[in-house]
Amino acid sequence: MSNQPQIAWALLIGMVSSRIGSFNYQAVGHTVFAVGRFLSALAGLLVAPRWILMFLYVCLVITSALAMNLTDRAGVAMIVLILFFEASTQQWFGRHAG
Repeated sequence: MSNQPQIAWALLIGMVSSRIGSFNYQAVGHTVFAVGRFLSALAGLLVAPRWILMFLYVCLVITSALAMNLTDRAGVAMIVLILFFEASTQQWFGRHAG
């Protein structure tokens, strides 16, 4: 009885993971990019832009290092996080950075 939830979970993960193709990864990337923009704009209402930029650059460096060293789905997850932080960083270039 105790193995049934684990087996069901493993089957669900197998079904979901087998259906993820390049188009789905692209859709996830676009969604994360848009969410990053909106969250960055909301953070700009509360925090000075230079602190936001510093935080985002540190997160970009960390996730880039992890993406280079991790494999399989963990590496893909880091690349998606890079898209998130990149979208937020692009918003604060220019006159807002000073």
